[in-house]
Amino acid sequence: MDFVELHTQSYFSFLKASSSPSELAGRAYSLGYKSLAISDQCALYGAMEFYKECEGLGIQAILGSQLQLENNEQCVLLCENLEGYARLCEIISRARLNCDKGESLSDWNSLAEFSGHWSVLVGGRFSQLGTFLKNDDWENACRILEKYMHCFDSSKIFIELNRFKQIDDDSIIEIALKLANFFNIDYIASNHVLYHEQQRACLLDVLYSIEEHRTIYEEGQLRQLNWERYLKSPQEMIELFRDLPKAIINTTKIANRCNLNLDFSTYRFPEFEVPKPHTTHSYLRLLCERGIDRKFKDGRQVARRRMNEELNLIEVKQLTGYFLVVWDIVQYALRSGVRCQGRGSAANSLVAYLLDITPIDPIKYDLYFGRFLNEKTETSPDIDLDFASTPGTGRPDREQVIQYVYERYGSEHVAMVCTFVTFRIRNAIREVGKVFKIPENILDRLSKTLKNSRDHDAFNDPEIMADFKEYLNTPRWNHFTQMVKEIRGVPRHLSVHVGGMLISSLPIKRLVPLEPARMNNRVVCQWDKDMVEDAGLVKVDILGLRMLSVLDDACELIQRDGDYLNIDRIPRNDKAVYSMISRADTVGIFQVESRAQMQSLPRTKPSNYEELGIQIAIIRPGPLQGNMVNPYIQRKQGKEPVEYMHPLLEPALKETLGLILFQEQVLKVASLVAGFSAGEAEQLRKAMSRKRSREYMLSIREKFLEGAKANGISESDATDVYKTLEGFALYGFCKSHAFSFANITYQSAYLRCHFPAYYYAALLNNQPMGFYSSEVLVRDARSLGLEFMNVDIQNSEFNNFVSNKKIQVGFQMVSGMKREYALKIVSERQNKGLFTSLGDAWRRLPPEKGIFEALILAGGFDKFGLERRELLWQLWLLEGRPQTESLAELGNYEPSLAGLPASSNWDSLIQELSVMGFSTTKHPMQFIRKGLNSQEVLDSKDFNDLYNRRTYQCCVAGMVVTRQKPPTAKGFGFLTLEDEFGLINVVVSPKMCEKFRIVFRTAAFVMVYGQRETRDGVVNIKATKINEIKI
Repeated sequence: MDFVELHTQSYFSFLKASSSPSELAGRAYSLGYKSLAISDQCALYGAMEFYKECEGLGIQAILGSQLQLENNEQCVLLCENLEGYARLCEIISRARLNCDKGESLSDWNSLAEFSGHWSVLVGGRFSQLGTFLKNDDWENACRILEKYMHCFDSSKIFIELNRFKQIDDDSIIEIALKLANFFNIDYIASNHVLYHEQQRACLLDVLYSIEEHRTIYEEGQLRQLNWERYLKSPQEMIELFRDLPKAIINTTKIANRCNLNLDFSTYRFPEFEVPKPHTTHSYLRLLCERGIDRKFKDGRQVARRRMNEELNLIEVKQLTGYFLVVWDIVQYALRSGVRCQGRGSAANSLVAYLLDITPIDPIKYDLYFGRFLNEKTETSPDIDLDFASTPGTGRPDREQVIQYVYERYGSEHVAMVCTFVTFRIRNAIREVGKVFKIPENILDRLSKTLKNSRDHDAFNDPEIMADFKEYLNTPRWNHFTQMVKEIRGVPRHLSVHVGGMLISSLPIKRLVPLEPARMNNRVVCQWDKDMVEDAGLVKVDILGLRMLSVLDDACELIQRDGDYLNIDRIPRNDKAVYSMISRADTVGIFQVESRAQMQSLPRTKPSNYEELGIQIAIIRPGPLQGNMVNPYIQRKQGKEPVEYMHPLLEPALKETLGLILFQEQVLKVASLVAGFSAGEAEQLRKAMSRKRSREYMLSIREKFLEGAKANGISESDATDVYKTLEGFALYGFCKSHAFSFANITYQSAYLRCHFPAYYYAALLNNQPMGFYSSEVLVRDARSLGLEFMNVDIQNSEFNNFVSNKKIQVGFQMVSGMKREYALKIVSERQNKGLFTSLGDAWRRLPPEKGIFEALILAGGFDKFGLERRELLWQLWLLEGRPQTESLAELGNYEPSLAGLPASSNWDSLIQELSVMGFSTTKHPMQFIRKGLNSQEVLDSKDFNDLYNRRTYQCCVAGMVVTRQKPPTAKGFGFLTLEDEFGLINVVVSPKMCEKFRIVFRTAAFVMVYGQRETRDGVVNIKATKINEIKI
């Protein structure tokens, strides 16, 4: 006799179960299960993860779902075959789409409509039917079961029997058996599993408490009868139901019915219509041939040979339609004026380049197609598409492209891919802390202390936990911290992926359930990108990138002034651009404006496009953790010799000075040393970068060494190469991705170098984005000699623009200003002339006091020659008066302002900061500089003077514009200070971070004492003391 658990919920039932699908499958394997079902609440979120995990373990995966019906009735539908799975997807979709987001309710008519191909479990303890059985309500129990009999064949219905070690278990079972006998239906045993091991029950109590907004101590909160809902072994369940062997046998009977193979390989993209007499393959080839004619004046023979190789593999992998759909989306964007470009591993493809999907010539830059697609590729490759994103402006952007995809391929065949919002350290601390009644101020301090922590052991670090000594080792605190550790990574609810779209030839609701997204007329599927990939389905990433909007905005502003620039045709060898980048003069430049980039740029001094691509790749968490950066810099500077592990490797590693920095290089090295094909090499890279079994890794290592031996390489040399690959595979960056980003980096740098006013106007139009606030960008622009004209009711438009080589600040920079209102101001000026006074503007525009007040504080009415205080006073007088009444008509109501002091420069600064976040003429540090000079505090100009290369003790001060303590920095913290002249980099050791942790985390203005250090043109101060400056 064997047993199969058929009613199991994972943590994808959102706060109603506490174990992952993988944990459940793994536990089942260790307990000796041959089959196991998963049946989350109106969902298949975890189905693919569970299916793949069971497949790997050799367990039969039974997929199903627990549906909610009216009056708290519930049943479990288990799929017997692929049609049953498709119908389950449809009924879940209907239940979700007909309710508010996050809710679901199925109806009896739907059950009857979609019935068939399922085994159905009814009457569990927590269903309405179960309640009737518990209360010995025979009449109502019969009424419910009759509804099921109307929907399903009796041979498909099974009453679920539970024994949770409750006093009334047997009495409920007795009535249930009587009901089964009366209706001539069968029954099964189940433990209705909610966690894989008994100790995980505590986490479920916490999840219940979070859902119900209660503490764990409140009477009546615990919805678990006891801690018995774990996955018990088949032997335990057989013993528990030894008096009812048929209840056990029937579980295997259902398992034998369920024969589900989730193979969606035939459900790819919709058939792409092509002009007659072409096939999809011949049409794709034609488009590529045209691309060669346009893009290759020289080297066409080489390009055509590679094109043919790629096209042949694309056809074998049945991806022709995929490429045509992506091409179609890109062409629509280009026709509509939406800037876009592809990136990621797709940029390794010449076909993608010929179709204008990606901007980088993979032949010129030696990009390796095998990283994107090879003979062993089993899942569909990803093509990430970035589109200009300008929400709220009315301009064509990514949103228009998404709408086109829905219209082009039909709403039934398109859905957004989901993502799961999980508990992370900060919200875990707050949510679990409330459950355990930890004081709010303690939770606030703790979440800020651990906000950058990725390590559960942070709770055991005495330095990190120094502020909480009084709580440590108390039972409540220990329980609280243990639950925070366990809850991290548990999904809380579903959200929408930033741009992933699933497009299929089959209606998606038969592949995966759908539910409403927050945006009207949008649906989201219940799988994330990894699940979609595991299912063999194909998605397209339609992502928003504001820097693309900046490029378009800047070019439009240039054209507005009578010039023209095609940013896609600029030369990539401009010395002035690379000189600017090498000086780390990169505030506002895509991908190279971070502190880490600015620290390394003067040392690496990229002087061409290839070196720029490498620079973008190395300042990433992976390369930093893998200790790749410093060796590259040392070799770039000639301080370390360029050496190769073996002479065979020089062609693959020459561009990176003998080091493995790119994922593509792992593939090339495996090919050169061991003779691996592209597919075998990619399998090696993936195996090294993921957790795989020891046996698998040993087998692939042996294959590598055998291949090296066949190439005449000694075992010791081959072993050294393998170990190096093993060390770098986890951390290497994708070269094609870096080189795609380098295109945008270079374009943004070119504009900043040669058209700075237009670039900064465009950059400010698209805030927030990047590392820095508008205030920092304005100060940086002024340091380049650019001038700003303050927001002006008479001249400003919604966006910033350039006039007489000066940047005119736009209305959009004023807090609370709506685009529609700004357009009304401009329209009123154009149609009826300039405003003559504040009162004139009040009469002619919709009287919104908040907007008028913000405009006054921003300086928008300064041209009328009145003090801002007087303008505010006038606004107060105008408020509530008829708009036809002028200030002159107010007569005796106008008070005298003679006694009020005039606004100071400091007042003006505070006003502008309050409504715009920046001032076009002033900086807060200007007003305290005099006092700082008496304390011998250096300003950024003197501090960063590169002619002074000495190391010495000094003091600096400034406004904190960035503060970082990255996980890769081994406890070091970094501050970027800004004063009226520029930026100052502050390095804070772990010891100083701890000593001055409050100031480091919270102070807006600081004074830093420490040692000035210079290295390769980079100047820092290593802090020994940090004081807050109170302003």
